[in-house]
Parts: sequence; structure tokens; C-alpha cells
Amino acid sequence: MCSSDLSGSEVFFDVIASGSNALGAGEGSYALIGNDADLREAWAIAHGAQLAPPALPQVNYENETVLTLFMGSRATGGYDIRLDRLSRQGNEYFADVTLTEPAEGAMLTQALTSPWQIVRILRGGVNSVWIRDSVSGEILGVAVR
Repeated sequence: MCSSDLSGSEVFFDVIASGSNALGAGEGSYALIGNDADLREAWAIAHGAQLAPPALPQVNYENETVLTLFMGSRATGGYDIRLDRLSRQGNEYFADVTLTEPAEGAMLTQALTSPWQIVRILRGGVNSVWIRDSVSGEILGVAVR
């Protein structure tokens, strides 16, 4: 997948995995991963609710950086986090994400959920990415190594 921003240059990315039941991700968090040890830890959190999690993806850290987006624990279903666009403006990277919340009165799964997404940035050596709300443009946080 690729994305662009009118005020920034295009940065290519690929969604490695996503889900709604991360374990141990009580608070929302964003991080950049540049080695297998950190990826293994994030993978375990993301897939902790599964009896047989998928194999750890292969990443070439010289040419790629991994971005993790954990929304944090929610009391019901109906929540989601999704990377829409990734752009570079000067030396800064911006990840525009959509945070979905359930509609008022919607029928929902009555169980704890914890939405997440793990994304491969097709560029090595990225040290920080500003996480921005796709709708409002508000900065939600920053992912760092």
C-alpha cells in the first residue's frame, strides 16, 4: 500500500497484521521497531489471545521499519485503529490514523477488546513518527524507537 499527503512526500507501507484482542496493551501506545527482539515482544502482545499465533514476519531492518499502533483496552467491541496515510515532511514522518468508535445505540460485543495494527514502513532508519488523527489533524502521540 502507499499513501501521500498534499504537503508531504509519499511513503510506502504494508500492513503486516491487525486485530482487536491484544493482551497487555491496557493503555494506547505507538512504537517503532528496528530489531527482531522488539518485534517478537510486540507480536506476543498483539497475538497473546491466540492459542497458535502466526509466525513472526521476516523484516529487513536495513530497508524497513515496523510501526505498532495499539489503541488500548476498550469495554466493548466496535473500536478500531487503522493507518490511512504515511507521509514525510522534511525530516518528520506523519502517520494519519482513523480511530473508530461504536455508534450511539449500536449492538456491540460485550467483551473487552484492544484493537491494534502492525505496519511495515518501507524505509529503514526511521526514528520517530508523529501519529495524527485523519479527521481532525490532531497529534495523538509519537512513535519512537
